[in-house]
Amino acid sequence: ISARFGRRAVTICSTLVGILIIVAAFVVPDAGVSVAGELANRFFALLSVGIVALVLNQRFGLEHFIATRETTMARHQQALLEAVHQVLLTNLPFQSRVRNLTEIAAESLEVGRVSIFRWREGSSGLECLDVYHPLENRHEIIPDVVENRHPEYLEAMRRELVIVSDDVQNTSFLAIRRDI
Repeated sequence: ISARFGRRAVTICSTLVGILIIVAAFVVPDAGVSVAGELANRFFALLSVGIVALVLNQRFGLEHFIATRETTMARHQQALLEAVHQVLLTNLPFQSRVRNLTEIAAESLEVGRVSIFRWREGSSGLECLDVYHPLENRHEIIPDVVENRHPEYLEAMRRELVIVSDDVQNTSFLAIRRDI
């Protein structure tokens, strides 16, 4: 049932079996088993059904995670191939290549905005190379911004080289960027 119908079927079946186990104690006549023995049998039957349902649901969760991860990885690999062809192996002007890169990144990451900034040596400012808004299919260049020196931001950049935030308004280490 679980292989064919998934999580919901497992949950419904385990609930139904649990109800039948409890109801059977009142429907089936006792065959000389003590009340304590009968209750123990019912308890362990319910426990085993619950464990099987839990294991199957965990398995489905893991399968879903793996499938999602494989889809994401395939999308990112495709984006890398596109970036190589449209950004690195092309004779387009630099700004056109930067725009291609932000478009590829926005599509691959499925985000609402992609920005590329260049750090200026000896300066505390960052130069905007491109800001892409995929929903509006719009590119813009914004004025220079102050370098973010927040410790959490610096640690994330050191580890990942990318900062992702679902809500810039509520991400403490991006407070410096709220105005843009």
